[in-house]
Amino acid sequence: MSRPDNASPAAMTSGSPFDVVALVTSAGGLSALNQLLQVLPDDFDAALVVVQHLGSHRSYLAEILHRRSPLPVHWIANHDLLKRGQVYVCPPQHLLEIMPDAECLIRPMEPDHRLRPIDFFLSSLAGSYGRRAVVAVLTGMGNDAAAGSQAVSQAGGTVLVQSPESAGYPAMPSGVIDTGTAHMILPLPELGRVLADVVAGGTLPQPLSERAAADTLFAGDGDVPAMLREMNWTRTTFGPVGEWPAALRTVIRVVLDSPLAMCLFWGPDQVQLYNDPYRMMMGNRHPAGLGQPGRQSLPDAWHLNEPIFARAGRGEPVAVHHALLPFTRHGILENAWFDLNYLPIRDDDGRVAGTLCLMVETTADVLSRRRLDTLSALNTATSGSATRESAFGQTLSVLAASSQDVPFAVGYHLDGQEGQAHLAGAAGVQPGSPMAPDVIGLTSARSWPLRRVVTRGEPLVIDQVAALFPGVPARPGGRPPSSALLLPLRDSGGDKVTGVLVLGVSPLLPLDAGYRDFLLLVAVQTEAALAAAQSRHREHCRLSQRSSTPGWQNSGLAGSPPPARRLCYKPRREESCRQIGARSR
Repeated sequence: MSRPDNASPAAMTSGSPFDVVALVTSAGGLSALNQLLQVLPDDFDAALVVVQHLGSHRSYLAEILHRRSPLPVHWIANHDLLKRGQVYVCPPQHLLEIMPDAECLIRPMEPDHRLRPIDFFLSSLAGSYGRRAVVAVLTGMGNDAAAGSQAVSQAGGTVLVQSPESAGYPAMPSGVIDTGTAHMILPLPELGRVLADVVAGGTLPQPLSERAAADTLFAGDGDVPAMLREMNWTRTTFGPVGEWPAALRTVIRVVLDSPLAMCLFWGPDQVQLYNDPYRMMMGNRHPAGLGQPGRQSLPDAWHLNEPIFARAGRGEPVAVHHALLPFTRHGILENAWFDLNYLPIRDDDGRVAGTLCLMVETTADVLSRRRLDTLSALNTATSGSATRESAFGQTLSVLAASSQDVPFAVGYHLDGQEGQAHLAGAAGVQPGSPMAPDVIGLTSARSWPLRRVVTRGEPLVIDQVAALFPGVPARPGGRPPSSALLLPLRDSGGDKVTGVLVLGVSPLLPLDAGYRDFLLLVAVQTEAALAAAQSRHREHCRLSQRSSTPGWQNSGLAGSPPPARRLCYKPRREESCRQIGARSR
């Protein structure tokens, strides 16, 4: 029961948000105090003051508590200074007054039984320490502590009450609860742990009334409703949930119940409250963005959002179509497009108090239209190609303009006799570079694995392009492709693989079924364009050969020099005609 001299006076600033913890009790208090003090840490950073309603003049309370408490316990003497990490017991039948400088003034209680020693003590504590005081009301008879707890609460202090169910004598806790000033009602085993936590700087759990209001408003499954229920709204600009305006509560229920991504921006700071579908859009800004002003959460996009909120603040709805909003989905940053609708939300007085953002993803529609445009452009560009080289060149030109879906394209035709593939053309990468070498041996392990595509006749996905080709080029401001799809190109009969088309995969789009189907259609259309060009070329050669027959003299051009004879042949890259003779000289 010594008094260490190295403890700091309670009035001095410390890391704890509280200076004094008052433990007030009456009947049954000895057992409750013993249980509570046992769970406190030995570095408890506040002074503890124990006051009983009455008690015997021959009390041994301090001595008994000292046996169980990890902190020093002693009787208060007049003019003592409260020090952190100490337990002070007010002598029975005395009135205790705490001064702002931590001085304790005690005097014998007058015989007037109407005096309430706990209310007297707590009123002085409220006046001297205000919000830096905590009161724990334990078991006891009567309603002494009710008025004093009200004074502490009104001064900004914190009032904790032992739950009547866990109290041997519930009258005193119930009297404080009836005043509505209790911030938290806890069973005795939890009360000590909460005291230790809040004195150490932890957040006080929500009051029961606030908890009930939050549970009702934020009901539902999912991560966001659970987080909203756990947030301490009394420490935010919103204030206690139970005091929120009806308009705010109504729109929040609409947000949480919606299967669509929705976010409410409320108040002059546009504080964000959103649902689980919208949470995906927040990416790594969640969970910090929940309850955070929009300007802080989205600083890089605020120059775009601020004019929209200004228009909504004037009562004007705003619609934005097919907005590109990249976000992290399945752990990967992806491009995604959305229709955004901003609706003004009015408070109970009819004034615009917030903006509701409704998001509908249109990624599938945007990609479908864009890819259909690419396929249509391929068909148009290659429709009149007279040679395979021309058809493939037009194909590469179209794919070069479609780099959002095809970052690069490389084509090879096969030389079966030499076991090699020869470059037919490239887009998005430099011809002759490591990603588009002029010649690839089908058994080479240092370039595209063409042999696997040729022998199996099936598409092949390469997931480690950067490992295969260090220094893969990236689009300006973008990331280099990490994947590619190798597609076999067959002859007009569809039986023999005569080439391979290598198509890069966008790093900002998942290679899902729709993307894969699009790339397969590019290969199919390329096959068709090459086959059509070859057919036209053969027909041109056939007509050229017919023009050299004897019947040509009857065509009305008799007397003209005889035409040169033509012969069709097939070089590595193209089937063409060559003039091999001329009029005899």
